[in-house]
Amino acid sequence: MKLYIDGQWVDSSSGETIEKYNPVTGEVLGKFPAATKEDVDRAIDAAEEAFEAWNEMGSVARSKILYRARELIEKDRGGELEQLLMNENGKILKEAKEEVDGVIDQIQYYAEFARKINGEVVEGANSTRKIFQYKVPYGIVVALTPWNFPADGCQEAGARPPHGKHRCPEAQQRHAVHCRVACEEVH
Repeated sequence: MKLYIDGQWVDSSSGETIEKYNPVTGEVLGKFPAATKEDVDRAIDAAEEAFEAWNEMGSVARSKILYRARELIEKDRGGELEQLLMNENGKILKEAKEEVDGVIDQIQYYAEFARKINGEVVEGANSTRKIFQYKVPYGIVVALTPWNFPADGCQEAGARPPHGKHRCPEAQQRHAVHCRVACEEVH
């Protein structure tokens, strides 16, 4: 397992790792890179560099990426994602399925939202002056994934692409396996 920075899998700049344990069995699931401040800074720099091209892509093209992500997650229903949630977080199967269902629902919502992004025209100081207000991407977003809902990182990511915000995920180390699957599937 490695860190996903700038479209590539890399080791931690410190070379240090963290062991991830199954909270139910105590079994070691694997060793994962211990991200450093420098690693996070590199990820943010990469997101900033990619922001302009991502923004120019347009909301409809970005929504197609979300539809593809939803399709890939739905394809694996009852498989690896739920098992990863159970192994990494100790969730029971019912909770793991509900969490994945929530991810699919949120990604669908944000993919559909791309066509609903609009602006407004408001009257200025007099009736002949019009002020056009429209939504533009502000910049990148850094999101921390909660330990008890690790798949929430996918939901957070879904909110960004239609709006043109580039996301720099910083998932907690304990949920590294499911984050790897998400990055590989969508990228």
